[in-house]
Amino acid sequence: MIHVDNHIAQLQLRIEKARWFVEMGKQALDRCPDECELMISHQNMLAHLESLEKQMSSVLHNASESISTVQSTEPLRQAVG
Repeated sequence: MIHVDNHIAQLQLRIEKARWFVEMGKQALDRCPDECELMISHQNMLAHLESLEKQMSSVLHNASESISTVQSTEPLRQAVG
């Protein structure tokens, strides 16, 4: 579970950084709305953020399923042991 916790913490950090870059991109686009390279960079960062958020969702879902499986088999271990 420590490995999963570390992975979640790393993803959270990456998501926070990506959100910061997205916010900076919004501000830059407000100042220079016709800057094509800036718009492309911003769109790429939005896609990257979405990907990171999907990864986080998947990791959390898998972790919760893993915990549910352990909890559901625990009574069997106690009954057998």
